Amino acid sequence: ADQVIKVLEEKEKKVRGGDKGQVNDWWSTHNPIALMHDVQEGRTHFLTTRRAQSCFDACAEVGLACQRHWFDVLNLCGVLREAFPEAKTCSGLYFGRDLPAYREDQTVLTNKLPRTWAASCGGKHEKTRRLCGCAVRKGGASARRTFHTVYNVQASKYFE
Repeated sequence: ADQVIKVLEEKEKKVRGGDKGQVNDWWSTHNPIALMHDVQEGRTHFLTTRRAQSCFDACAEVGLACQRHWFDVLNLCGVLREAFPEAKTCSGLYFGRDLPAYREDQTVLTNKLPRTWAASCGGKHEKTRRLCGCAVRKGGASARRTFHTVYNVQASKYFE
């Protein structure tokens, strides 16, 4: 988590200092200070999966829920190397919904195209392990995963 905090601190300085570079949409909706507090106050935990295991499953095993937005922070060589200290190299040549990840040949893999191939909590590959950002489920640790369909239809527009 130390590398994650460093990344968030650096981004906060850039955002607060009127970074001359572009602040992408992700950072405009995810306040680095709030994310740091989530980590420091124990609301977010980072864990590694077993090989071929998704972050959905790894987080659920410990009563937490995968938080997809963390993949944008975890998609850095330094962060992945902290989680997988045995890693010797870092490769940014690949893209896919199962990245970032660690391959057993001691290589950490970052997602080359994270905006096109956004990481998924359900992503997994038979040859990799993943680093996941997990948090307490809304409704408490005992909340079950449920899906809701929400309709935003004004009947009068369709039936007049």
